[in-house]
Amino acid sequence: MGLRSLVVGIAAGMLVATMASTGRPQGDGASDPGALGTVERPETVTDAGAAPVAAEPADIEGFRSARFGMVETDIRAAIAQDFGTPPDQIARAIHPLERTTSLSITVPDLLPGTGTAQILYILGFESDALIQVNVIWGAPADPGFDPAQVTAAASSLRDFFLGQIHVDGSVISNVRLGRDMLLLFSGADADGHHVSLSLAGVAVGGDADASGPFPQIDTTDRLVLRLSYVADVESPDIFRLNTGDF
Repeated sequence: MGLRSLVVGIAAGMLVATMASTGRPQGDGASDPGALGTVERPETVTDAGAAPVAAEPADIEGFRSARFGMVETDIRAAIAQDFGTPPDQIARAIHPLERTTSLSITVPDLLPGTGTAQILYILGFESDALIQVNVIWGAPADPGFDPAQVTAAASSLRDFFLGQIHVDGSVISNVRLGRDMLLLFSGADADGHHVSLSLAGVAVGGDADASGPFPQIDTTDRLVLRLSYVADVESPDIFRLNTGDF
């Protein structure tokens, strides 16, 4: 997938929350403990004294027990199984433009020590089945979030995905998509399902590429880390006007 298609996919991934912010350059990304340096993708994972173990191929089927294609009742059951969230704490909403349905919950310490996360399960306009899951840390999920925790989660998740095997040519890492937004990782599995990890609300000096650490990275009160699992980035199941409708 080319960068243009990737950007389209990232835009399609933002079905619910809008991420826009400005940051203030601060410190040196190479020495800042909250900075996100570049990590090379490992081909194998090893333990001390153990034989190399091949990295696992990516299998992007949804998030935990919620799988692409599930209908709302099944997703609610998966939420209860995974997080014990009672039904009255699952928020349901209809997107005004895409006409997709979202089920959202908040989960404390989804990753240990990273604060509260918001998880949104997106059901398609026509299928009424799961087409996407967004996991969000930072301002939308927790107004009192700790920026250091969010950037730590960003680094851990990027390293995790870089340690998997994705379809050849699908992996993109450390790309600046705008003045205050970084694409930390993007990749696809053999079935064409897609995962992306982006960080908004940061100010980056120079170009962000995979050859070195980001020159500058700032954590602001509007920092947003978004992890998206998408069934189909090229043709998402959302409402569209057809040719000839007007």
